[in-house]
Amino acid sequence: PERFYLVAARRLLRSDDSGLSWSDVYANEATKMTALAYDPSDPDRVFVALELGSVLGSTDGGATWTDLGAVGDRLRVYDLVLGADGRTLIAAANQGIWRLRSAD
Repeated sequence: PERFYLVAARRLLRSDDSGLSWSDVYANEATKMTALAYDPSDPDRVFVALELGSVLGSTDGGATWTDLGAVGDRLRVYDLVLGADGRTLIAAANQGIWRLRSAD
């Protein structure tokens, strides 16, 4: 099956059947998710940016999460990109581009 992820405001959804059905992976009622990236070579590795600049990462398809740190001081992240090396996570925020620590 082909896995897809989708950010919908305060929810992260996942499909394991090429988009035919969706399930909640992560919900955060306190803040919106603003960006998403995942590793196409390992779809269990997924990353989300929260509204005030925090970035979370998961290596188990969203079952557990690790705080990868904040982008600047309460900056809004508009895009996340995982580098071709599978280790470098780049965040585009309202005041620049940030490189986060190795996304293992």
